[in-house]
Amino acid sequence: MSTTTKRAQRAAVAPAPRPRGRRPGGALYKQIAEQIARDIEGGVFPVGGLLPTEAEFGARLDVGRHTVREALRVLSQNGLIVRRAGTGSTVVSNGRRSVFAHSVTDFDQWFNYPAGVQRRRIEQGQAVADEALAESLGCAPGTPWYRVSALRTLDGAAAPLCWVDIYIQPRFARVMKSRDVDTKPIHEQIEGMFDVSIARVEVQISAGRVPRHMAKALAVDADSPALLLRRRYLAAGGELLQASRTVHPENRYVYEMTFERAAANRYR
Repeated sequence: MSTTTKRAQRAAVAPAPRPRGRRPGGALYKQIAEQIARDIEGGVFPVGGLLPTEAEFGARLDVGRHTVREALRVLSQNGLIVRRAGTGSTVVSNGRRSVFAHSVTDFDQWFNYPAGVQRRRIEQGQAVADEALAESLGCAPGTPWYRVSALRTLDGAAAPLCWVDIYIQPRFARVMKSRDVDTKPIHEQIEGMFDVSIARVEVQISAGRVPRHMAKALAVDADSPALLLRRRYLAAGGELLQASRTVHPENRYVYEMTFERAAANRYR
């Protein structure tokens, strides 16, 4: 590859390389921060994505890691990125409008239940997905499952929080013999007991009604309003390892989400 071609390829990677040291107009790290901010605003680095590492930026720009680190610090202070040890720098705002990306490393950071909530099992056993269940779980009709039906209860509460049907692959059924099965997430125990890893969780929330067979246990009228929550736990290759359907009677579950910006938006 010719020297001219190499230079052209480098110029096409934003931000453009800069020589070491100071240049007119301020410290080099500030200039780099401004350029990265423009690239974020222009969509080169999209909201929700990771920035290149300090080492990668340093190689692209021909500057030291300390200079890159200072530039990223400026971007973090301005609310454009969030830096996490071991994860990198995530773009959380493009500077043009209030756009946020929330990144979690633990599935149970979403839809947590209060401390003290337990599952009280009602029934469990083998099940085969008919067409209706298959459509609900997102699997093929005829798929075998091990189903656990339970109530989530909170100490001191007058009524259960919800009814949950949990479907796991039959090969994981012995997880139900774990002493922690009713107090810890089943998917975590499956990962701990079997050679599997959950790579993706899909969550679907919708409005619905309390089915008749659940009404008495939930202490509500059949067909009364409810919040329906479906979760699907998948391996890296897309295999469905576990699924659940939860029915929350009206006014028994509230999910709150709060985002905070590190600094006021300076790029509009």
